[in-house]
Amino acid sequence: MQLESNNEESFRFLSEHFVIFENAKDFVRFDENKGWRMLLFCLDGRFQIEVNGTPYTIEPNDIAFCTPDKIAAHTMMSPDFKGYLACCSANFSKRIFPNSADLWNKVFYMNRNFKIHLSDKEAAELLEDYHFLKRKIVHIDHLYYDEVMRCLLQAFLYQTAHVLSNHIAAETAPAEEPLQSRHQICQAFIDLLSSTKPVPRSVQWYADRLCKTPRYLSTAVKRASGKTASEWIHEALTREVADALKNSAKSIKEISDELEFPNLSFFGRYCRQRLGCSPSEFRQQKNKG
Repeated sequence: MQLESNNEESFRFLSEHFVIFENAKDFVRFDENKGWRMLLFCLDGRFQIEVNGTPYTIEPNDIAFCTPDKIAAHTMMSPDFKGYLACCSANFSKRIFPNSADLWNKVFYMNRNFKIHLSDKEAAELLEDYHFLKRKIVHIDHLYYDEVMRCLLQAFLYQTAHVLSNHIAAETAPAEEPLQSRHQICQAFIDLLSSTKPVPRSVQWYADRLCKTPRYLSTAVKRASGKTASEWIHEALTREVADALKNSAKSIKEISDELEFPNLSFFGRYCRQRLGCSPSEFRQQKNKG
């Protein structure tokens, strides 16, 4: 564990499964295998980011939530940017949160909307909780430090969910189906999807590992998130393809083989269907941009 707090602007907290940055220049690409959940809160200035190919501008009182199924790139910030970035791994999230359907409602809302704008009162309330957490997080000589920090982080993230609740319409579930169950299944599916590379394309593959039938899995995922398991899979695969074509120096044939497409012709058809052009055309467009 590393802890740096030489001044307010450079404060950072780094542990294996939880990090806080206040200097946006510390924004880095984390180990994807940990399934990081990232929460960015802007206090001043602007933070620009491209998520799954869509540009966003985060401004004061905006809060953004990025889950492992999103590819974040092209981050830029204004010289006067102030804010904080808090990230936790998938394992950490599972450990500190019970299987709360209400909490996952808020997570899926943020997953669909990426960012929301808080009122001045909501922003002040969230910032107060954050500063309390920051004051406590530096006392690493506490006899029960790990236990205290787990409770404080849990409380902080629940308080964040409480602030978000004002922006989230209540969801109701069919009486015959427990709400908690479908959110548990959906979250387990998304965790599996985000941590497996290359992306397996068969719903059966995920269903087998989650001990469900493909039909049951897809229905649960659809009711919890608004998208079927197949839609989630193809969105994740499309991002993986686009990311490889954009950022890898490998040949198109090598990328096709690495992502386990049956042949180069099938890979080309998939790109034209999902990206709107051939692999070489997509790569040329991105290089020009």
